[in-house]
Amino acid sequence: MAAVSLALEAAPQAAGLDAFVLRRWLVLDRRRRLEVVVEGEAVRVLEAGRPVADGRLVAGPLAGESPEALPALSPHAPSLEDPYGCGALFHGPAYRRLISARRDSNGADLVIRVDPELDARERIPHILLDAALHGVPHDAMREWFPEVAAAQVAYPARIDRFRLYAPAPRQGTLEVRVRPAGVAGSAQFPRLLVQWLADERVWADMLLVEAFFPATRLGSLAPEDRRAFLRDGVHVPGARLSDEDIASGTTILSAETLAAADWLPGTVESIYGLGVGGGAALDRLTRVAALEHAAARLRTHPRAITVDANGQVRTAVHPLLDYRLRLSPGSQSDHPDRAVVADATPPRVDGDAVERWWEERRWQSAVPSLRPLFLEACRRFIGAVRLIDPAGLQALAGRPVILVANHQVAVESVLAGILLPPVLGTPLLTLAKQEHQDTWVGRLASGLNDPSHGPAIVFVERRLQRRMLEGLAELAEALRQGQRSVLVHVEGTRALRGRQAVETMSGIWADLAMDSDTPIVPLRFCGGLPAAGVDERQEFPWGFGRQSLVLGRPLVSAELAPLPLADRRARILEALAELEPCDHEPIIDAPFDARVTAARRRWGLDLEKATYLLLQAEASGWTLDESGLPAEAMANTREHRVQSDPFWQWFEAEAAG
Repeated sequence: MAAVSLALEAAPQAAGLDAFVLRRWLVLDRRRRLEVVVEGEAVRVLEAGRPVADGRLVAGPLAGESPEALPALSPHAPSLEDPYGCGALFHGPAYRRLISARRDSNGADLVIRVDPELDARERIPHILLDAALHGVPHDAMREWFPEVAAAQVAYPARIDRFRLYAPAPRQGTLEVRVRPAGVAGSAQFPRLLVQWLADERVWADMLLVEAFFPATRLGSLAPEDRRAFLRDGVHVPGARLSDEDIASGTTILSAETLAAADWLPGTVESIYGLGVGGGAALDRLTRVAALEHAAARLRTHPRAITVDANGQVRTAVHPLLDYRLRLSPGSQSDHPDRAVVADATPPRVDGDAVERWWEERRWQSAVPSLRPLFLEACRRFIGAVRLIDPAGLQALAGRPVILVANHQVAVESVLAGILLPPVLGTPLLTLAKQEHQDTWVGRLASGLNDPSHGPAIVFVERRLQRRMLEGLAELAEALRQGQRSVLVHVEGTRALRGRQAVETMSGIWADLAMDSDTPIVPLRFCGGLPAAGVDERQEFPWGFGRQSLVLGRPLVSAELAPLPLADRRARILEALAELEPCDHEPIIDAPFDARVTAARRRWGLDLEKATYLLLQAEASGWTLDESGLPAEAMANTREHRVQSDPFWQWFEAEAAG
């Protein structure tokens, strides 16, 4: 409808339009410069030289005597559910003009609001024209046209006639009456008669022709899911055009299905962001199939993903992603009408990229041989690092932040200290309870410290206020000097069940953020525990699965500073709660679990030593026997082990507490 307003704005002596055809979508994802060309009766709306709409002007400036108003619907016609609230329409606040509406099989009657400020900018306010269609059942037109086939969705295609009988109202409310008016040549093109009334007098009317398109799986989504996927770019399970063969792990997309979704030129490009980023070397069919396959695996909207000609997948949502697809473009196969996509390698954390980041910063561990061991632990126990707000974190890159997090398993803190610095741009300082200093993870992780950069963990005695304050002072100084970001588990201890909300948090973390002018970033460790719970606190992710580390939207001190202390704490807890939907059940690694069990039985090891023995074997490339155990390494003498590698010094120590 904006095109109608623009055309008549450029022709102030025109009273209307005839045969005004809408040629394509105009996606307002950025500023767009439109050109209106008037040549005699002809009018065209262009964007970058490409036609958006065109038609014929009708001499005016008004069309004369207004027609008789259509009779109102029966007062018994059902009231229409709020289309903005239920997700049937995606409009933002300025376009939400519908006050009330009734609709039955005879049509729809609406009351819409005039905005004196916004609508005064145009001769014919385009929002008032647009709002007139907010009661049309575009995805359920069988209500008005019973002969229409099922699973069809209608879109405006042509305006056969638009007439202006009086100047547009500038305040108050308007009535709109919409009635089905037959078809334009075939049932594929339903017509609607629309009247705008002010003070019970028609000031404009329109004969609109819509066109039916197959709804496809996207058009058939529930309204709220359709809005989330198409407008908001949110991942919605099952929102895809392609077929998924679960048995083979492949995605298959046919050219016919893709063509059916291209309702107007530009539809598919807009939905999948084909005009942005890489992937230009891929044909359109293969690119959409690849994006949908990767999106389903990463639980990310396809617009946020790029796939290059080699099948390499990248997305700012997963900054440490190592993931590649196997592509079978239709143009290169015996089936040119379809594309087939599968995983070439599964999604995983790019440990090599993490290692390069630390090497570039000249990280010198106190025990260098422990670096590959802990990097292997990262690959084993962390499946993904996910960002809810990539742009927000990018704006803070290299600036210290305070990560406030839940706590699932013992090893996650150390692994986060390795993986998150390349994402944040700063090394990480973790706050831990004093008693953890002498645990297996505390003793082993201390070897990762770089004396030239200070410790990666600060141990505090929470029960002794003086020691606690000393630890906080150390954290505050590190933040002010920009040396490190800080990670704190705000509940203070490990949970016993997954999907558990963070319900308590000390106000000192908000104070620390204010005092040091440091943004707070919520962090959720996901997938480390089952929702059903466990009997004792866990050292590793349950079943040796892979956790996800999910970073939420940053809270800057300017946002928190005006709030009272209780409200600051509530806002941080709210930010943590926003990450709860990302949690998931552990995905048990049964083969690794079996290997750990076998190592414990064969050599009488505790859980931690058996686990890290296998990680050391993988990090060092040791030969494994038929049970997946490093039998040859274990056959070495105790003295040789201790002298050759500091790992064995820990391994040979007394059982961990």
